[in-house]
Amino acid sequence: MSFTPRLFLIRLTLKQDAYLPFLKWFAVRHAPALIECGFYSANSFLSLTNDQKTVFNLHEISDTKVFESEMYRDLVLSDDDFRTNIIPTFEHRSNTIFRQVSQLSQGSVDSGSRFPSTSHVALFSIEGFGSDNSAVTYFDSDIAPHFAAAKGFAHARLCTKDGEHPSGPSSESNWIVVSEWTSATDANTFVNSLADSTTRPFKNLEIGTLAGRLRSTKNID
Repeated sequence: MSFTPRLFLIRLTLKQDAYLPFLKWFAVRHAPALIECGFYSANSFLSLTNDQKTVFNLHEISDTKVFESEMYRDLVLSDDDFRTNIIPTFEHRSNTIFRQVSQLSQGSVDSGSRFPSTSHVALFSIEGFGSDNSAVTYFDSDIAPHFAAAKGFAHARLCTKDGEHPSGPSSESNWIVVSEWTSATDANTFVNSLADSTTRPFKNLEIGTLAGRLRSTKNID
């Protein structure tokens, strides 16, 4: 695959007991609308860290131009159910577009793998990098060996902020690592071990399990 999609991360903190209505809306209305607008995939994860109050959606898109289309405005931004019933359940919302800079799959680089490759994901941000080169060097030399040796590891993506969403600011760091695992237990074990074995701190940890997914039938090229 010659083209690597951007990842669009929406991190949400919901009011208590709002998750199930959110998931129903996502599956019935939102995900199909995103695919119709040109998204390559629409994915919603339930956080295993915050007792069903945090969800994060992580979608594949071509670039930020998808947000400028008339179809996106009509089907997504003008969704009455979203404005009336879903937005009032948000306690916090952050929208961020990321460019995938480097990838690792079972110990080897794979620049074209579709997201997600499994049903369990761990996100964390890394700090203190001013360029792609320094971040990639850290990812490849410091973090990748730990991934490659970890039980249950499937795929990891180093991503950097790239573009803005028209509604809702980003509270994310400039660099984020998105890793995919065969089980949530393996993801949690890895993250706990990583904190003691790497030279740079990471924060904004989120471990999630896939709760909703829809993929476009279009090829990415």
